[in-house]
Amino acid sequence: MIRVLHIVGNMNMGGQETFIMNLYRKIDTNKIQFDFVVHSKIRGYYDDEIENLGGKIYRITPMHKNLIKHCKELYKIFKSNKDYILHRHTCSSVIAIELFVAKIAGIKKIIVHSHSTRATNFKFLNILFKPFMNKLTNIKLACSESAGEFLFGKKQKFEIINNAIDVEKYIFNEKIRKSIREEYDATNKFIIGHVGRFDKAKNHRFILEIFEDILRKKDNSELWLIGDGVLKSEIEEIAKQKNIYQKIKFLGIKNNVNELMMGMDAFIFPSTYEGLGIVLIEAQTSGLVCTVSDRIQPEAIVTNHVNVLSLNDEIGKWSENILKTYKIERRKSIENKKIDDFKIENLVEKMEKIYE
Repeated sequence: MIRVLHIVGNMNMGGQETFIMNLYRKIDTNKIQFDFVVHSKIRGYYDDEIENLGGKIYRITPMHKNLIKHCKELYKIFKSNKDYILHRHTCSSVIAIELFVAKIAGIKKIIVHSHSTRATNFKFLNILFKPFMNKLTNIKLACSESAGEFLFGKKQKFEIINNAIDVEKYIFNEKIRKSIREEYDATNKFIIGHVGRFDKAKNHRFILEIFEDILRKKDNSELWLIGDGVLKSEIEEIAKQKNIYQKIKFLGIKNNVNELMMGMDAFIFPSTYEGLGIVLIEAQTSGLVCTVSDRIQPEAIVTNHVNVLSLNDEIGKWSENILKTYKIERRKSIENKKIDDFKIENLVEKMEKIYE
């Protein structure tokens, strides 16, 4: 039995967490088992499923709260499980501290996986620790070329691992669409959707400005916002101030995003930065026409159903592009074979070889 120890912030429904769970559900757990280190005492969205699949969850003190305690707790876990393959998911080279702890505890195999093109914290330290992180890492993985170059550097060798999805789940189904739209009282509405945590990177303020303009031109429009996060209450308050709150559904974290996407008419994704943007792959697989920012990684554009605009473009340009999708017939199949690169089956095969 190969045991892989994933280190993440928590196991809530985010891009990298969904990537891990998509892999975990399909990997042969008779050969390879996953365990997790999380930096939170609060149970995450995926915790129950992890335990049902046979995984252990270790909860430790976050690095920023008490570095010494953080390292001691990690050392104890590593020392008791020297045969672990360590798979560290990150956007910052500060994790070199953890890798050093792993090495002195006896961990021999270390994988570092880049999931972003920007470090949200410790920007100076990210530069300082980069050479140490690279030296301590056996295998370097990244969700995109830009994410790999950001974390490891342009001169370092790393492998691109696509954030795969269960394609069959997302292929458009007219019956599911009808059912979802009836459930959410959306039969005669134009539904614009977005999936993502409520933080600055996802640019929810900008979404509200675009939607406000759309409502001036098409008043039967409705916005579905799927996700949760620290800025959710702030965005709700802004929506109330703009007097558009009643036209928005704040749906929270949902386990049927594929079905909700089938109920949408258009998808908006104006992120200020993305490591890749896995929900954009999902939306395209569902046949949605997507209007996205030019900060999206090119690897995430896998069909010809994507309109790319600059965040510096006028709001009216964004709203007009979205409104153009109103009468476009929903695609029932994927026309571009690039989507094959994101099939979960291909990811499982590749990651099993890496772990073995």
